[in-house]
Amino acid sequence: MLETCITSRTDISRIINELEQLSIQYTIQQYGIGEEHLAKYDISEAWKEYLFVLNGILYRWDNCFELLLQIKDEIKKISNSFNEDVIMCGCPTCDKLSYEFENLIVSFTKLNEEPTIINLTRVMSKDNQKQINDNCFKKEDINGLYWKLNLLRNRFAHSTPGYYSSNTTEAQRYMAISSRIFNVEIKDKNLFLKTSLINLSKNDYIKKIIKEVIIEKKFGEEESEKPIMDLLFSTKPRGKNKKNPTMVFINNLGFFDLNGDFLILSLQMFDYIKTQLEIIKSEFEDSIE
Repeated sequence: MLETCITSRTDISRIINELEQLSIQYTIQQYGIGEEHLAKYDISEAWKEYLFVLNGILYRWDNCFELLLQIKDEIKKISNSFNEDVIMCGCPTCDKLSYEFENLIVSFTKLNEEPTIINLTRVMSKDNQKQINDNCFKKEDINGLYWKLNLLRNRFAHSTPGYYSSNTTEAQRYMAISSRIFNVEIKDKNLFLKTSLINLSKNDYIKKIIKEVIIEKKFGEEESEKPIMDLLFSTKPRGKNKKNPTMVFINNLGFFDLNGDFLILSLQMFDYIKTQLEIIKSEFEDSIE
């Protein structure tokens, strides 16, 4: 998985370099070399704006990847090169990875936001416009990037209340749903950097709630407009000792692993980026005589 991510990341750099060359060719064809001209918003300008956002995303991913490699090197020394099963708390480097991962997820969604898509499609042919729009996240696709990223991003981009169990006898508050790595584990020579984030790919129950309540609206319009977390958890304690509720562990979220799950998600994000880049490349090629 690690090598596959490196290959995919290298492919993106290659396509970017090709696009930069095409952008130069396009500008020369449109305006000549060194000639004064009236600046117009065209595919070249849209590409410059898009590339700035994309480079910021790639910068954050590279930071995550370097920190992940650093953590692996640190753990190797403790676990005899992964030959011994180990369970331990996170470390300062783990916290840095969590922070960079949050930044990555928040910034990545910009590539699917309406302003970015409109800025690209308004200077494209109808065929390429359609391809860009077809590649966008689909809310109705329960297995697509829309919901996977939504459940992650909303934990980073917004403050959240405490979440409580439905126990009516003794107030119980769940541990925070966070990118913090609470558990580092070596098991069968595999590294797991466990967070309490929701990994939708591992949680069929949450998929079912999203599909039935939000997408299909089986329980009415009002329910479908509620935030997903409000459908899953209570935000008010119940029972005794509400002021100081007992802390309990959430065991059924499908904990997001900042090693394996991060790399799997990275490949999905890279595929999305590469599709966008190939469509932009096609637009440049069609515009150059």
